[in-house]
Amino acid sequence: MNWAGTVNSLDRISGPLLSRCDVFEMPIPDQQHVRPIARSIVAEHALSLGLDPCFYGLSESDLGYLEQTCPRHRSVRVLAELVRRLFDAGEPEHFNV
Repeated sequence: MNWAGTVNSLDRISGPLLSRCDVFEMPIPDQQHVRPIARSIVAEHALSLGLDPCFYGLSESDLGYLEQTCPRHRSVRVLAELVRRLFDAGEPEHFNV
């Protein structure tokens, strides 16, 4: 049996539990990661709406905004929420037809 878990900090994990785990640390996303992560989020969001993701994308100005705000939050969760808000707010202009 295998288990997977995620934590933001190992400080609160007990020593006995931690000694039984393989720990894989993921780097905090920065500006160079924004565009590929945003494209993935747009694709997932389009699919969740029953839409074909190949017809959707974010504008250069949207991507620039996301890159500018990334240093303030450096969070994939916050980035995902910002992408969904941009996508939903300007849905007609995000068609790639």
